[in-house]
Amino acid sequence: MRRSFYLLIYILCLGAVGLICLGSAQPAFAQETPEAQKDRPLKDIPDVYIKEALAFHERCMQDTQKRMYFDCRCLAGQYLEKRMERGLDASPQSIALAVGPGCEDGTGAAGETYRQCVTNGAMIPPDMDLGKYCECFASTYGKLYEGYRPHMNSATFVRLQAQAKLTCTDPDMAKKYYPPVPKNR
Repeated sequence: MRRSFYLLIYILCLGAVGLICLGSAQPAFAQETPEAQKDRPLKDIPDVYIKEALAFHERCMQDTQKRMYFDCRCLAGQYLEKRMERGLDASPQSIALAVGPGCEDGTGAAGETYRQCVTNGAMIPPDMDLGKYCECFASTYGKLYEGYRPHMNSATFVRLQAQAKLTCTDPDMAKKYYPPVPKNR
């Protein structure tokens, strides 16, 4: 299901708005689309939809938090798909709220979590090595984040961080209270 990926490549390569051209295949766009859209030639996509998806991608890339936790290319591909499904009657905000599942970037989330952990070393248990703890915490958090499918919010971030912390400080207790940490994909 690389249709979304190829749609985004087409969008980014237009050059009309001067954005970067992506050339590598990414399976992150493997989203289901209605059969009629799978067979739709790229030339049949209205320019206004393409420009809107490009603008969405640019805003995503400029948003440090979003870029850290999501794959902006994947989000832009989903945005274009939703725009094609809903047409011009749907507001850009409603489409933006409908994208995200499947575009989580566990690696980016783990990197930011590690950075925060090592800069807040006073918060780790006193009997643990800072480096080992932060590696465990960030890796576990990244896996949990990437495996979480309902919409993320601040309460979810806190819950995932609590699970990651307990998993790294007391794995036996974590097994009693939380489901297993997902394996790497």
